[in-house]
Amino acid sequence: MVFRDASLYCVSLVLICLSVAASAADQDAGTTEKLIATIEPSWIAESLVVSADGTAYACVADLGGKQRAVINGTSGPLYDELGRDGVVLSADGARAGYFASKEGKWLAVIDSKESESYDTAGGLTFSENGARVAYVASKDGKWFVVVDGQVGKAYDGIVAGLAFSPDGARLAHGAKVGDKQIVVVDGEEGRQHDGIPGFKFSPDSRTFVYGAVEGGEQFLVINGEEGKHYSAVGGPEFSADGAKMAFVAGSNGQFFIVADGVEGKRYGGVGGPFYSPDGSRLAHAVLEGGQWYVLDNGAEGKRYEHVVAVFAFSPNGKKLAYVVGKFGNESVVMNGEEGKVYDQIDPRTLLFSPDSEMLAYTAVLGGDQFVVINGRECDPYDRILNAGRVIFDSADRLHYLAVDGTDVYRVEVPLK
Repeated sequence: MVFRDASLYCVSLVLICLSVAASAADQDAGTTEKLIATIEPSWIAESLVVSADGTAYACVADLGGKQRAVINGTSGPLYDELGRDGVVLSADGARAGYFASKEGKWLAVIDSKESESYDTAGGLTFSENGARVAYVASKDGKWFVVVDGQVGKAYDGIVAGLAFSPDGARLAHGAKVGDKQIVVVDGEEGRQHDGIPGFKFSPDSRTFVYGAVEGGEQFLVINGEEGKHYSAVGGPEFSADGAKMAFVAGSNGQFFIVADGVEGKRYGGVGGPFYSPDGSRLAHAVLEGGQWYVLDNGAEGKRYEHVVAVFAFSPNGKKLAYVVGKFGNESVVMNGEEGKVYDQIDPRTLLFSPDSEMLAYTAVLGGDQFVVINGRECDPYDRILNAGRVIFDSADRLHYLAVDGTDVYRVEVPLK
């Protein structure tokens, strides 16, 4: 969608000061709020993004049928409209980019510099270190990827998105050639397939794997080598060091995990898999007899109606947490012990402290959203930003970004 109807969201952001001192808020003991900005009429709240450390923010403003980006309090030029993704910040908040429509054409505006005009443009992606940037654009019916300002080869379409390797040195994307699809890594084309569902780099950036479809069968291609064909494949997931890999495969209506080339037991459904940080444990969810449960290195957990197959291991690998239940009745299970039931828990927010002693996540109950730390509920907010994620600054302190009424805060919580 394009950020067009400001009346639906009715709010906007005005910079106060990114370095203001902590307020004397009456919160949980020791918890402090650092005011990032105050919301006022005319800006689109849904478009607000804040860097993880709270030092940078961006928003889209709608002014009388024209739109502009506001980045750290500085208003950009007016355009006919901005792209549906709004403003994209690099992970450290040092860089920003967005797409803008002008006289029927689209521009990429990166670090306040406009690109040439395109028929369409989207998919702005920064590398993890923020040093590189890429996006997709089209002209005259042909599609291409622009990397660090350099226009790549034109194709009939760009498919499966864009991905930088974790070290930022490599870039992959899918492309359409006639009725076939290929993967392109650093400009080098792979062989043609009927479809390319997706691709991924290993954490150490040394392994590149993609899924391929041919003749109704699916398989993985790992560093150019084609794997065994199945009726379906999903994943894959790597261990933190990139040495191990597991994925979901299907055959004859049954599903199973393939870990380092070894096929596991067949089930009615499989979710996951996830490795512990040291790669010694592999967890995944399975469906058997109409119920779901988690297998942790083969050890069966309690059976539930539903298990959300997103797992969190503690840094020391001794604790495993995941979410069970359905919307309106969800709880966190850690090492087999069930926590309090909430309306909603986002499993992507499950995070252990660096010393593995604390588990934090974001929950919703009765319309309030709040962070839960080892079962203790922090004060509620209207919204927890950055998809509800918390950041452990150390084993003794964490922070998150939250909206309370018209104010946007960095909330810091002492843990000990």
